[in-house]
Amino acid sequence: MSRWLPILLTALALGALWGIASWCYPRLPAQFPAHFDGSGTPDRWVQTSPGEWFLLPIIGTGMALLMSLIAFSLGWFAREYPGLINVPQPKLFRQLAPERRQRVLAPCASLLHWVGAWVLALFSGILWGTFLVATKQAPTLGLWPMFVAMPLILGGVAWVMWRVRGLILAEWAQQSTEQDQAIARASR
Repeated sequence: MSRWLPILLTALALGALWGIASWCYPRLPAQFPAHFDGSGTPDRWVQTSPGEWFLLPIIGTGMALLMSLIAFSLGWFAREYPGLINVPQPKLFRQLAPERRQRVLAPCASLLHWVGAWVLALFSGILWGTFLVATKQAPTLGLWPMFVAMPLILGGVAWVMWRVRGLILAEWAQQSTEQDQAIARASR
């Protein structure tokens, strides 16, 4: 189940983003803020239209699909084109057997799904905040979604790079030991 949890959360976050967008759209005034400055104050307003309002959910959907596509194709790249994957210890990574490279990249694939879910959650918070500003229920866009999502994303990347480095070293050591044992058996 843990392997499927980020995929499930991505699907739920995608549904939430589109649900918020769909619920808010008919309740929007004639104009809504399309851009905010660093303090969350609107600095550009646009006429309410489906193309303007649903742009963020469309971008979010595209990003989540791209993250999932990359996550699902990592195994293939590990087998066929390991030199295209940027990892710590790249020389050792390329020396690993294909199935070992795939195991090493499992945390990367999981992180990509998690990032997709976090980005969709961030976009949901931004869209909801935009609605609140547009309907005069809030004077500015709250910045809390950024302060929640960015540490999750950056912390997740740092943890995965540390984890992948450790997995590469462990898999390489185990593979070397197995090769040494096979050579010793063959020479008997």
